[in-house]
Amino acid sequence: NLVTGEFAHTLYANTTFGKEPITIDFRNLVRPPVWEVNPYAFEHSMVMIAELFVDSTLSKDTYDYIGVFENNTLVGSAKIEGKKLNANDTTYLAFITVYSNRATHNDLTFRIWDASEARILGKTITEVAFNANQVVGNLTSPKKLYASKDIFNEYPIEAGWNWVSFNLNVPNKP
Repeated sequence: NLVTGEFAHTLYANTTFGKEPITIDFRNLVRPPVWEVNPYAFEHSMVMIAELFVDSTLSKDTYDYIGVFENNTLVGSAKIEGKKLNANDTTYLAFITVYSNRATHNDLTFRIWDASEARILGKTITEVAFNANQVVGNLTSPKKLYASKDIFNEYPIEAGWNWVSFNLNVPNKP
């Protein structure tokens, strides 16, 4: 099993000039969840340009994803993209098209794929209402999505009998 994370190693090649160092930087990632939306299944859409903050830190990880859900149905997703504003400034944004079969509602929730931790974060503080044909945020003033490090896990339970066990680390009480 490979360990996930970012690594830098120096290899040495024996050449006629001696030992030549070759530095290799690489990142080993876990496959992200498949968050693909069929836009033809919905009547309405809106666009959101967002910055993602995890525990108040701006995500600059272009392997992070934002999933938008309406009552546990995926209705939008995008990955973080680095966009150059000018020669000195880069902004990290997600360009999300959100779909729905209702023109307006307040049932949107967000899940975040944190690539560096290889887990889904399920608690966002930011609320966004769906309004058909609306644009939320822009390049200079994006919608700020704040997520905590609370992990989201799904445990599928089938009809009939299931065995479920949760290991808890409970501190000793006197």
